Amino acid sequence: MKKILCILFTVQFVLAPHITESYSVNSIEDSYEYSIVNQEKKTVKKDILGNTIIEDDNGNKKTIKEDILGNTIIEDNNGNRKTVKKDIFGNTIIEDNKGHKQIIKKDIFGNSTIEDY
Repeated sequence: MKKILCILFTVQFVLAPHITESYSVNSIEDSYEYSIVNQEKKTVKKDILGNTIIEDDNGNKKTIKEDILGNTIIEDNNGNRKTVKKDIFGNTIIEDNKGHKQIIKKDIFGNSTIEDY
């Protein structure tokens, strides 16, 4: 009986980090996020201004911040920038720094349409 209990405790301590790692994939409170497919490590941090910074082990970095008007701005270290904002009609507008623009609208039936400009 003691041998079985010893084996069970040993297996529990060996497998516990692997089990908790797979359950914490979608949790933003965790500092490290593990992808099941390619096993890259991504670090999610908040700076003193309240911006969220996502950095992977390849050196790629994305910063998510909010401006004074309530628009969400997503920037990466390559100079790409996207702005997500809402207009007075409740439509969501996504613009990037290359001039591409998408408008997500909802009709009276609740169906969403995406228009590219």
